Amino acid sequence: MRGHGRFKPLCYISCILLLSLACLSSCSAPLRKPNIILITIDALRQDHLSCYGYQRHTSPAIDKFANEAVVFTQSISQSTLTMPSLASLITSVYPTKHGIAVQNADFGKLNYPTIIDILKGKGYMTAVFFPYGKIIADWFRKTTDYLFKYPYTRKNLEAFSNAPFLTSQAITWIRRNCSSPFFAWIHYNEPHAPYTPPFPYNTLYLEDGLYNHSRKVSLGFNSAGLGGIPFKANLNNKEDLDYYIAQYDGEIRYVDYWIGRLLDELKALRLYDGALIIISADHGEGFGEHNLYCEHGMFLYDELIKVPLIMKFPKHSPYTHMVVKKQVRLIDIMPTILSYLHCLAPKHIDGMSLLSLMGSAHGVNNTPLAFSKVDSTNAIRSESWKLIYNEGTHRYELYNLKDDPGEQRNVYDGEQEVSKSLRNKLNSVLNTPAHLEKKSEIKDNDTKNFMKSLGYLQ
Repeated sequence: MRGHGRFKPLCYISCILLLSLACLSSCSAPLRKPNIILITIDALRQDHLSCYGYQRHTSPAIDKFANEAVVFTQSISQSTLTMPSLASLITSVYPTKHGIAVQNADFGKLNYPTIIDILKGKGYMTAVFFPYGKIIADWFRKTTDYLFKYPYTRKNLEAFSNAPFLTSQAITWIRRNCSSPFFAWIHYNEPHAPYTPPFPYNTLYLEDGLYNHSRKVSLGFNSAGLGGIPFKANLNNKEDLDYYIAQYDGEIRYVDYWIGRLLDELKALRLYDGALIIISADHGEGFGEHNLYCEHGMFLYDELIKVPLIMKFPKHSPYTHMVVKKQVRLIDIMPTILSYLHCLAPKHIDGMSLLSLMGSAHGVNNTPLAFSKVDSTNAIRSESWKLIYNEGTHRYELYNLKDDPGEQRNVYDGEQEVSKSLRNKLNSVLNTPAHLEKKSEIKDNDTKNFMKSLGYLQ
């Protein structure tokens, strides 16, 4: 989710450095509880980060961070839309329980406690930095000490997703509250479409060795991205698919710069070593793998649900740099935090702590299946297989992820034993009772205009 607006990076550097120096003496004392910083990045594909093997050097700051952290290579999101995915991340329950499966409804109150609710009860100061905090205010109304709400209107709507501004606001809050244990969640909208990174990020990957002029794509006359570039992603009627990918990668490099600035400030404040810091994403992005261009939602293929997950634990923790290849889920983040803090997780959650997986690079033998949902489409995924079921069409798809990682060959009819097993497990999730409040249509005009600007409403 994002708009076009940008602030020039250099405008904030001197201000942030001054804030850091002012706070240095008050933040250097060791804390009994580790500070926790959760950084999520919108529409970020795992395979477009250089620390995950991408050929372009898109993420130097995140790469450096990953070198001293635990890197999960099979982290699965619970939805391919922002709000359902993040609702699952902070509650550790599937969308079938929290009741948010689409983006065009009033998000209202969540039906389950969030990680913020729990940590607030443990004595943490809490803050949420969302460029669109107003539309999720009900999620955190009682337990968030600070919720960033950009005062967007029709006139300034495009400025709401500015990474420099969001970073400076987060640094300011941390400076003022670093004498107490805190939890800060910072969500960056870059690289959500339209991909419009500022100079020089918009030229970094043009005409490089990976740019292919022969890959043309039609300019779609739709908002969904099926069969062509959607309205909101159209950049001067360019038909080179690689032009859009280059701009997307430039967006990643741009937000990586500001994440790097945030991490540098934590170091300057002597908060970095003792903190638990997590970097992840809500979902990925399609670039034609399944005829979906510059968009997400709608499908549950791996380019849309496979996301980065990188966790850095406090310096003297036994969980040092390693790569974990076992399948994990975004709903596992909350119980992992609580387990590290020696706090009991709520019994109703669907996630599990990942600390046992980090005991060695190989982890435990049995890892849980990952369930994902968007609207009426559902998926259940193991490390080897994925079953997708559409409730509207009653169509099943089964993919052998080892032999067919691109999910191009539906083998549902030919693999009856696997199909039956995964179908039973999928039904078990879908039939789990949940106490849901009916979500209404969005009525607030500002929120409607905001969602329209992102292409989620017509």
